[in-house]
Amino acid sequence: MATCSNCGTELRPGQDFLVSPADKKAPAVHLCAGCAEKAEAAFEEESRAPRIPQALLLGLLATVVGCVLWYAVVVITNFEVGIVAIAIGWLVGTAVMFGAGRKRGLILQIVAVLITLVALLFSEYLIVRHFVVKNLAEEGYTRIPLFLPPLNMLRVVALAIKARPISLLFWAIALWQAFVTPTKRAFRKVPV
Repeated sequence: MATCSNCGTELRPGQDFLVSPADKKAPAVHLCAGCAEKAEAAFEEESRAPRIPQALLLGLLATVVGCVLWYAVVVITNFEVGIVAIAIGWLVGTAVMFGAGRKRGLILQIVAVLITLVALLFSEYLIVRHFVVKNLAEEGYTRIPLFLPPLNMLRVVALAIKARPISLLFWAIALWQAFVTPTKRAFRKVPV
């Protein structure tokens, strides 16, 4: 006779639920009806009343950390390492989720994607600007502003992407990572 993996109650045939784990390699879990109900309620609670202002704040803080990290890696190595862009997506998605009070759901997924997009755009601008300033300094130009008007910044990024379209692949993976990290978890139970 099977027992509930959570509370140890002996389960009679037809009174238990088999829960499929997210990790395909992990064994399935048997739960009694009461424990299955509690687990399902806990997953539902994860998507209720997220703290959006805190999610935005922590997501933006993660953006700053991610931008600095990516900029530093590129400036030090003279090579754009795509895995750093992907890490930014994960970092922002995780920060948004924790800022929201460990909540998950579609609104947080959208917030994470938008903040990650801003991070990627701004990082790319800073990276391109660094190399442009470096080349212009060699030619004697010294008065180059840190920030351009937003439309000009977007043009700089567009030109950089046009020159290195592979960056779009890394961006897509980073945005996907930001999207899936705060995804609402599904409780999958199958009556046995």
